[in-house]
Amino acid sequence: MVTPQDLVLSSDERIKRIFFDRKKLHNDSVPEFVAYIDESVWNSFILKAKDEYTNRNHETSGIILGSYYTDQHGEFSVGTDFEAGTGSETSAAFCEISIQDQVRIASLTNEKKLLQLIWIHSHPSFGAFYSAVDYKTLKGMYYAPHQCGIVVDNVKEEYLGFKVSQYSIAHEFKEIFLVNLNAEYQKPARPYGKNPGKIFFAQNRILSSGKGKQKEPVKLAKCPDTTNQKKDELILTLIQRIQNDLKLLKLDDQHNEVDIKQLIIDWQKYIDKIDRLLNELYGQKPYTEVASLFSYLSEIRSILKNEISDVEQHKFSEIVNELGSRFTKL
Repeated sequence: MVTPQDLVLSSDERIKRIFFDRKKLHNDSVPEFVAYIDESVWNSFILKAKDEYTNRNHETSGIILGSYYTDQHGEFSVGTDFEAGTGSETSAAFCEISIQDQVRIASLTNEKKLLQLIWIHSHPSFGAFYSAVDYKTLKGMYYAPHQCGIVVDNVKEEYLGFKVSQYSIAHEFKEIFLVNLNAEYQKPARPYGKNPGKIFFAQNRILSSGKGKQKEPVKLAKCPDTTNQKKDELILTLIQRIQNDLKLLKLDDQHNEVDIKQLIIDWQKYIDKIDRLLNELYGQKPYTEVASLFSYLSEIRSILKNEISDVEQHKFSEIVNELGSRFTKL
């Protein structure tokens, strides 16, 4: 178990100077735990996310490294380095931190005497929310008291934080602030200059507010003024998301009923979005040209209404692949 270092023992004079009196930084009300990120580190992630989305239409992921402290007000982390994931499986619908990335990042943390603090990844144009796969990654790898997860929609400029509690539940985590470690005067700022986006909760209590209240799962909001080309790309991205979920599900022998139920919720939302986009794109075309697409959607919905056996999962995967193949030929 990693224990926080007393702030006065920090070897980084900038950190000791800036966080010497955190009551002043937070107008006398210091949160129980805070994740501070150096502005240059945040900007490094945003630039990487922008490059991946602009040039390859990909998501981006990485780890923010830094130190874990305690003072008279509580515990906090300070992110001072960013290391990007470079996994070959990264796509428009999936981001990977490969085994090679993990080895490289672990080596760097040892070399620099830092900790892996924040798993951060992008959902460009999808909105900031945690999918079932995101939740499982957070709970399985970044669950320690000094760690949290952040998802960022770098197109809509939205972000959300999540943190695993002592009861192994991922809670919404709002206490994320940017600081400039090289500046004399400090006023912690929110990313994008605003509070985190509206939290969405899974119906099956995978995610909790800590108050027992359940809200609707995330809905993929329609982007205004979306061009037909962007709609095409979004449909393919949603199909790829389902395909990647199925691939991970096949590789993971430890999945449970809760995981499957959450994936089904996600898939139903994706299929509804694909249906709406197809109608917007091809509603005026002769029905014979697009009938097979809507037929595939109907078959998928029928399967998702019931519990998915291994046989039905295989059939579901085949139909999703056919949907993707048929759509690319339009």
